[in-house]
Amino acid sequence: MKYIDFMVFYPMAYYRRRNTDKSWRENQLGQAVFLASLNVSLILGIAVEFICFLVFRINIFDRSFLQLLGVIGAILNSILFNYIYVKKKRYDYITSPQYRPFNLSITIGMTICFLLFVLSFIGLIATALAVNALLTK
Repeated sequence: MKYIDFMVFYPMAYYRRRNTDKSWRENQLGQAVFLASLNVSLILGIAVEFICFLVFRINIFDRSFLQLLGVIGAILNSILFNYIYVKKKRYDYITSPQYRPFNLSITIGMTICFLLFVLSFIGLIATALAVNALLTK
């Protein structure tokens, strides 16, 4: 959960640094939660691709219905994270004094979040290509 908290905390800290009024908070929190859920969905996609290759010997990107299930899973993941961070107010908890705060600067935290997203996206594509190459042997 710390990983997801990290992915939500630093974009919100970046938005807070740029905006001083309170009207931005709900909209930006939703965007930060969506970006975190997108990153986690990409990592889950890598895991599912790898598991499907080992167990079923299929490439999930070759089957259109499995791609559709992946998109539905990503949407459900986004809804779940929105429920946790917005409705159940987990973001308020991670910004409270009782939660151990993250110690990186906002710029470094945002850079790490961006790099994790890029690496997850590249990793998903590389995994699909590797599985495809292994299946065509």
